Amino acid sequence: EPTAEPTAAPTEAAAATSAGANAFEPVACDTLGVAPELAAVAECGYVTVPENRAAGTDKTIQLAVVRVPSTAAAPGAPVILGTGGPGAAGLQGATGKGGSTFMQTHAAILADRDWVFFTQRGSPQAKPELSCPAYNNVPLEAAKNGWSAEERLAQGKAAMQVCLDDFAAQGVDLTGYNSVENAADIEMLRTAFGYDE
Repeated sequence: EPTAEPTAAPTEAAAATSAGANAFEPVACDTLGVAPELAAVAECGYVTVPENRAAGTDKTIQLAVVRVPSTAAAPGAPVILGTGGPGAAGLQGATGKGGSTFMQTHAAILADRDWVFFTQRGSPQAKPELSCPAYNNVPLEAAKNGWSAEERLAQGKAAMQVCLDDFAAQGVDLTGYNSVENAADIEMLRTAFGYDE
């Protein structure tokens, strides 16, 4: 009598599925503001990743992705662009003037490699986007109102606390927004697109 192949434990199977090619959800590039010249050749969409792997919860978030394919028949390892800050706009080079000229300015790289733009967790165009306009507005308000350095610091802390409380009320687990999770997100981008390395 034939025996069945052993199956992966449910958590292993779920992890494999979430890290697989089905984790990429295509969208029209114009919904991400990608320049038309780049949108004509790019793949755009979202990769779904766990919000906090360390906590082991099922909650997921989405990272916007723009993949520009190489012109090579057999491209080498891709370039996956992570932007610093933290909080910088990861798709900035794919939008506006940068996106309009990207194919020309990056032709030598694209001759051998795909290029992948992505939004780091919480940054502009990620879902959720964790922006705090009141905090960002503190320097302008300080200048307009002649606040001292101490007043500016106090107003900044108060504005940030309001945003943190609001994110917590929305169910955002801020402990999942860190460099360790960002690095694991890049691994999921790699597997979502089937890159070997």
